[in-house]
Amino acid sequence: MAAYKAGDLDKAIELLETGPAWTARLPLALPLGLLYGKRGQVYDAIEQLERALEIQSKHFASIKNLAILYHRPVSGTGGRRLAARAYSRAGR
Repeated sequence: MAAYKAGDLDKAIELLETGPAWTARLPLALPLGLLYGKRGQVYDAIEQLERALEIQSKHFASIKNLAILYHRPVSGTGGRRLAARAYSRAGR
């Protein structure tokens, strides 16, 4: 968090990538996915958020952020169809 708050996204990502792979409650994939998204690495962010959902399939923040990433106009992410599916998943 200190690296992120200082504006050093690269350091924050490095620390998360080299830290423990998972915690029992919240996978580190969620903050890692959010940091990748902030850095514009959409595909890496999607991969991390999908990994977070493998552990906690109903984690709203992961689902919501995944839908936002799917909705970004990046070729190959699936666009509106995948975003709609993620948003409907969030409502369950």
